[in-house]
Parts: sequence; structure tokens; C-alpha cells
Amino acid sequence: FRFYSNDPYLKTVYTTWQVTLDIIRREGNVGKTAIEILNIMSFIFPENISSETFIVFYQSEKLASAMHLLKVYSMTSSGSISSEYVVHRLVQKVVNIYLESEPNQFREIALKTEALVMYYSGNMETRFHYVHFLLNVLEHPELEEYLQFKSSFKRISSILMIADVNFLRFDAKVAE
Repeated sequence: FRFYSNDPYLKTVYTTWQVTLDIIRREGNVGKTAIEILNIMSFIFPENISSETFIVFYQSEKLASAMHLLKVYSMTSSGSISSEYVVHRLVQKVVNIYLESEPNQFREIALKTEALVMYYSGNMETRFHYVHFLLNVLEHPELEEYLQFKSSFKRISSILMIADVNFLRFDAKVAE
């Protein structure tokens, strides 16, 4: 926590999050799945997260139970559509702080998240998840050797700038 001591709420949220995760872990396989989904959510855009996004990794019944568990324990909340979820940015931050302290798990979740965003990379509705993931990756150069990106992190920065320009053009067309 020494790097994050400027935020007075962070330690409180972190402690609450740890207690909640201990309770979720007691739910067996569904709890494990819920925690893994929450870990992935810490890498992507925190809003408009469709539960269907995770169907790539989990059977629909197990996925539904895990998403319900996250919502019941206030790790996520409902989005604008019933099948969409929102994860609070502070929850994302404390998950990232925890994962940074567990390098092997951090790499594993980053790889799984990368596979997920690459799977949906052509989908316009998931574009913010992809960009958010890339921004997170830029903060962790130690991940470069593990991830499948064939380009350097400087290239990722260029992609983000191009993506930003394209998003602005897309938003301008929608506004017209």
C-alpha cells in the first residue's frame, strides 16, 4: 500500500474487499469463478460489462451463479441493461493492488483477459474494454514478455492514439 497511501478510502475498501472475498471463497467452485471474473473485470472498462462476455470461459449456469454472487456481495452492480454489470473503480483498484502483489496470478489473469479482449476485438460494443485493457498493460511493462502482442509497448501506445481518434470520429458521426 505504500504506493497508494494518498487515497484515504483505499485501505478501507481493500479491507472490506478482503473480508467479502473470504466469504465468496466459501461458495466453492462458484465462488472461485466469481473471484476470477472479478479479477478479469479489474482489467477492463468498468461499465457495460455484459455477462455474455465471459461465456467464452464458463458454462452459462455457472456464469450466472458467479455473476449473481458478485452482485449479492456488492462487488458489481446492475448496468443500464439487466445483463450488464458495473464494477466500481475503487473495487477495480484494490483488485489490481492485490494482483500486483501476486505476480503469477497477475500474469494468469492478464493472459486470460488478453484472450477475452482479443476474442471480442472486432466487436464495437467491447472497444472500451479493449482500450482499458491496453491502458492497464501499459502500466505493467513486466507483462510484455508474457502477453501475445507481437508489437512493443510503444506500438500499443500508437494503437491507443489511433483508436482514440477513430472513437472520436465514430462519436462525431453518432452525434450528427
